[in-house]
Amino acid sequence: QGIGSKCGGTSQLPESGQRLCYGLNYSHPCINDNQTNLAYQDAQFIANPLNYVDHNDGTITDRNTNKTWQKCSKGQNPINCAGLPSTIPWETANDYCNNLVLADTDNWRLPTDHELMMIVNYGTFMPSIDIKVFPRTSTIAPYWSSEPIMNEENDYWVADFQLGDIINRDLSLAGSVRCIKDDHVQCLPLVGEPEPNSYCGVCNTGKYEC
Repeated sequence: QGIGSKCGGTSQLPESGQRLCYGLNYSHPCINDNQTNLAYQDAQFIANPLNYVDHNDGTITDRNTNKTWQKCSKGQNPINCAGLPSTIPWETANDYCNNLVLADTDNWRLPTDHELMMIVNYGTFMPSIDIKVFPRTSTIAPYWSSEPIMNEENDYWVADFQLGDIINRDLSLAGSVRCIKDDHVQCLPLVGEPEPNSYCGVCNTGKYEC
């Protein structure tokens, strides 16, 4: 299933990474029939495998979503992720991403909760993420999103990579940070429009389109 993008094309919803099916008290290789409670589980649907490109400059592109991620958490070496992730309050995390300059680009931001979910790998845990792509991801402090919780003045959604949960966290607490960016370029104005048509994204064709 496609996800709408700013360029009018679609990006792909990545799969969960789950590879086992589960009964009441156990896990088991999946059975492809409709006669058992092991049928039709998430692990049986492999449409868009997790697929990343490491640019060797501290950035990772998710080929399914066309989003570019900061490879290493704040506090780590930006290229090889040596060291421990640092933890900071939400406002500081938001400022950090908005002011980050990495790989000669500065259009970074905090990810949404949905974007964080798209790099969770539910086929593993502690951490629930591909550690070859995102080394030394923290399982101690969850990762801040940009999204507040409705009707909760001081809570924001965070991604806990112990098990891949999206949970709430009070703004007064500290959390880990991994920034994201959209590879946008300014569009040429359309005929009859005096100003540029906002921003365009990279479509699946690899071309910039409005």
